[in-house]
Amino acid sequence: MDKFLVDLIQKPEIPLTIMDCVTNILIDNFKQMMKHANGLVDMAYTYDDVAIQNGLIMSKKIWRRHIFPLHQKLNSEIKKYDVKILYHPCGAVYDLIDPIIDEMRIDMLNPLKPCAAKMDMQDIKHTFGGRAAFHGGIDIQQTMPFGITTNVEHKVRERCQILGTGADMFAQLPTIPRRTLR
Repeated sequence: MDKFLVDLIQKPEIPLTIMDCVTNILIDNFKQMMKHANGLVDMAYTYDDVAIQNGLIMSKKIWRRHIFPLHQKLNSEIKKYDVKILYHPCGAVYDLIDPIIDEMRIDMLNPLKPCAAKMDMQDIKHTFGGRAAFHGGIDIQQTMPFGITTNVEHKVRERCQILGTGADMFAQLPTIPRRTLR
C-alpha cells in the first residue's frame, strides 16, 4: 500500500492503469449481474478505504484527481439501472462527505465510525442527513467488542435516535433479550 500511494504521486500512470482496469472489471461484472438478475438488485455495495482513524490516507487534492473520477465512472454505470449505492470509504472521511454524496451520487454511507476524527454523529446527521442515509455509527473498536449488553443497547438506541429519519420510528424497538453466562 505504501508503494502504491507513493507511486500515485511520483509515477501515477502505473497505479492509475491498475485502478482503471479494476474499475472496468467491476463495471463489466455489474452489467453481467444486472443482465441476469431480472430486476432483483436494488443496492450495490462499493468501497475504497480512503481514510484511517485520524484522517485521509492521501490529500483531498490527490483523492479528487485520481480516485474520485474512477468512482464517478463506476457509479454512473450503476445508476443507469436505478440501483442505490452503499459506499464504504472507511475512517475519518468527514471532509469528503459532500463530494461523496453529491458528486459520486452515493445513497448510503458506511461505516460511520464515531471514534474516528471529526465523525460526530449529530453533526453528520444535521449537515448531511437530508441527502444520504447512514449505516453504522456504533463504535466497533470499544463499545461492541468490550461493552456490556446494556451499554451496547444504549448506544444502538442513541444512534437510531440521531441517525434515523425521526425519533418516532424507533419508539417501538424491541428490548434485546439478556443472556447470562454460566
